[in-house]
Amino acid sequence: MAGSLTPAGKAWAALAAGVFAWEIYAADGQLLSEEVDRWLVSHPVVTRAVIAVMAMHLANALPARFDVVSILFNLIRGISGYCNRLVRVTRSA
Repeated sequence: MAGSLTPAGKAWAALAAGVFAWEIYAADGQLLSEEVDRWLVSHPVVTRAVIAVMAMHLANALPARFDVVSILFNLIRGISGYCNRLVRVTRSA
């Protein structure tokens, strides 16, 4: 099965394995959900907003123009690509 996974599928598998390992080996009080509980106490609106935005992004429930996650990472990839092209041009000059 692992051989048939796409790169994105492998990334999801690695993420799931990391979460699984953390939840097994975490010290008392350090589960990921317990950290979210602490964030809910200290930043309830922001925490819920981030969870909602990520859930809607993963479910493709937002039109592209409102999908902040895709917009942000497309911007980062664009800037990164621009910087890489700039470095290549500078080195070849």
